[in-house]
Amino acid sequence: MALAVWDRIEPLMVGTWERILSAMLAAADGCDDIDWTISVDSTVCWAHWRAAGPAQYG
Repeated sequence: MALAVWDRIEPLMVGTWERILSAMLAAADGCDDIDWTISVDSTVCWAHWRAAGPAQYG
């Protein structure tokens, strides 16, 4: 069974975003360009399907 492309690439990508983030934070912290204030908003707002308005015909 042949491996999908992602199955071959995924092991190479493990930890990539962590390394990028740590490098960016280290560079910004070295220049005193970061104040370490973190704001996270994970708001999700779902509307009822009828809230989309009347059905469009024709």
